[in-house]
Amino acid sequence: INYIKELKNKLEDSKYEMQEIETPDVITVNNVDGNINITIMNDDTVDTYSRFLRKIYKARHIVYCSATMSIEEDYSFFMERLGLINNETYKCYIPNSPFDKFNKRYIFLNKDYCLDKFGRETKYKWILEKQLHKITNKGDSGSLILCTSRVDVDNSYNCLQNNVGDKYSVHSQYYSSLPTIMNDMDNSKKNTIVIGNTGFWEGIDFKGDNMTNLIITKLPYMRVNEPSIVSKFDRLLFDKVENKSKKSFIGEYWNYYNNMMKIVFYQGVGRLIRSVTDYGVIICLFSYENFSKKFNVDRDKHLGITDISVMSANSLNVLELLIDSSLQITKQNSNKFRK
Repeated sequence: INYIKELKNKLEDSKYEMQEIETPDVITVNNVDGNINITIMNDDTVDTYSRFLRKIYKARHIVYCSATMSIEEDYSFFMERLGLINNETYKCYIPNSPFDKFNKRYIFLNKDYCLDKFGRETKYKWILEKQLHKITNKGDSGSLILCTSRVDVDNSYNCLQNNVGDKYSVHSQYYSSLPTIMNDMDNSKKNTIVIGNTGFWEGIDFKGDNMTNLIITKLPYMRVNEPSIVSKFDRLLFDKVENKSKKSFIGEYWNYYNNMMKIVFYQGVGRLIRSVTDYGVIICLFSYENFSKKFNVDRDKHLGITDISVMSANSLNVLELLIDSSLQITKQNSNKFRK
């Protein structure tokens, strides 16, 4: 219903201009009393509809999946993992998110601020151990902290337990069950802070204003000894030996490794905005320079990044100020959907 309200508001707003761009044709299908009604929208969809039916008629399997199975508007990685052949697979258009991009902002750490004396981005460790409460205290409500190791979860939990006081209810993935966390978040009068490892990057739905701060400690690369990663490496090495290929397989291996990380990151970012009225800030405890080397931020629809939605902090004080201002702006933008 909120999505319909947003669409209605935009259509009635004289300042809002509909952009005429080439988009895929739309076919709606609904079930009414056991009868399937098919509505063809736009005048030029008849041929598309016929071609679509011919494709589906020949299909032995139909896979319905989340848009986050694509990487930068491309299904190739997902199809490769399932063994789907390109010319035998019907691929749909990947739509933009229905949620307003201006309901969220990204804050990264300045590259120089991130680095230790060895040139590694390890500032996040110090923040998790000593200063994490200063970030979570700036939120309008609860916070979700996504880590990549048990050590980081424990350090975060200990820091918050010792510093946030009675205003917050703090949960670690390793000490609280998921039903307990969700019940506390929905019913407690306190703001809830949840700290989780890889399992909490997807599938968790914090409704409304239960969470306005999403803190991502590190890019979620899998351990190199994870079974799926080892298996991929072994298969590529076997193919090279068996087929006596002269090309290096390392590039293909790293592409697979990076794409697995991207899918998890998409899921993690998606924890913040769950409806048109949600808002908040995504705090990345690493540099935007490092991030932009891994992601094509201009093309990647899953990220929802714009020129004005990304900021960088060169100190903890600046980070706190940016969180404050970002929450005010994103909340103000989301309020138009509440009317």
